[in-house]
Amino acid sequence: MKECKFCHMTPDGDIPEDRKNLFMIDAGQLFDCSVLLFGAIWKDELAVFMGINKTECGGEQIKIHYCPMCGRDLTEEK
Repeated sequence: MKECKFCHMTPDGDIPEDRKNLFMIDAGQLFDCSVLLFGAIWKDELAVFMGINKTECGGEQIKIHYCPMCGRDLTEEK
C-alpha cells in the first residue's frame, strides 16, 4: 500500500520532508503581519497552529484515531 502523503512518518518517528499539511490558510494581515493557519497530522494527533510572519505563535493538538485523508488507524504500531 502506498504511504499517505498526510500521515506517514519516517521509521524513527519524524515527519518526512515530502509530507503535506492537511490545510494551510492565509488569514490575511494583522497590524502589518501576515497571519497563517495550518494543520497537520503528528503521530496520532491533529495539530493546528497559527503563525505570524513565519513564526509559530501557538496551537492545539487533538488526539485522533484515524487519518482523515486515508483512514489509516493512527494508533497501530508500524
